[in-house]
Amino acid sequence: LRHLLEIGAIHEQRGTLTTADAVERMGIPVSIKEVIEQRLVRLDEAVLNVLRLAAEIGREFEVGLLEQVTESESGDELLRLLDDATAAQVIGSVPGALERYRFSHALVRDVLYEGLSPAWRVRLHQRTAQALEGFDADGGSLPVAELSRHYFAAAAGSEVFTKAIDYAIAAGHQAV
Repeated sequence: LRHLLEIGAIHEQRGTLTTADAVERMGIPVSIKEVIEQRLVRLDEAVLNVLRLAAEIGREFEVGLLEQVTESESGDELLRLLDDATAAQVIGSVPGALERYRFSHALVRDVLYEGLSPAWRVRLHQRTAQALEGFDADGGSLPVAELSRHYFAAAAGSEVFTKAIDYAIAAGHQAV
């Protein structure tokens, strides 16, 4: 519905939605993925790049971690880009968490993540895992489940596979 509102195929009038044209002229996409892609393509390329990196981190992400992973955006510029994504309702802030955001829907995150090449995914998962190792999330306890997930995704036949297993075991102990 947001997509149809944005392209002007429908409009809101006194709290109800009405069609501007006949249904066959609306150009309704065949799949949900196409709808999401059509909404995302309207965003600035810098916003999309940051969102792709955030999608690699997960459904929710911390600004500080994203800043470490991006390596190219300053804190203020990153916040401006995240504000643009928030205004487009692609992400939203997590209630009660000052610098934490969440994708508006898991499918939005999935479409952005799928837009990354496999080589970029591996590199970004490794970069995120390394940043998490230095990221003090709970006053001294490492986010071992996240570390395990990122190292497994980064492993792809490399030496970091051992770290992935070690963090998976630690995550299991932490869960128990």
